[in-house]
Amino acid sequence: MTPKDIAKRLLLDVDFKQYDVLFEPCRGDGAFYKNFPSDLPKHFCEIKEGKDLFKHTPETQFYTKCITNPPYKIITEWGNVNIFIKFIEKCMDITRDECWFLLSGNMFSSLTSLRLHRYEEKGWKLCFIRIVNIPQLYGRYYWICFSQNRDAIVKHSI
Repeated sequence: MTPKDIAKRLLLDVDFKQYDVLFEPCRGDGAFYKNFPSDLPKHFCEIKEGKDLFKHTPETQFYTKCITNPPYKIITEWGNVNIFIKFIEKCMDITRDECWFLLSGNMFSSLTSLRLHRYEEKGWKLCFIRIVNIPQLYGRYYWICFSQNRDAIVKHSI
């Protein structure tokens, strides 16, 4: 779970607009969700409440901002399964404008050149990175933003 004080500080990086429709696809205890601007519409998924992102249909045509600390793995009858990439790609499918993710080092290293290239082909550019030390969550994390409207800050080759 994301510490509430960390979530509150990270949200200062997000440029909220009056037309935004916010989405938290993995709400958990609400560290991000509860700190979204109160004057903007907000929606969430949380599997523990029966709202599974992978079965979710947006309550509006699209969300404008998706903000979350995504899961890395889920436990299934077949063992641990990495769902991080499928998770962020689902978020990109139902969001227009920006997707903000708080990533562990393992998650961040999953963003290969090939994946970044594929995301850019779909209009998603990695436009922001902040390195965050979160001792409660085992150290170094990366607060990143993919945007459809801002320039990429990362050069990569395939």
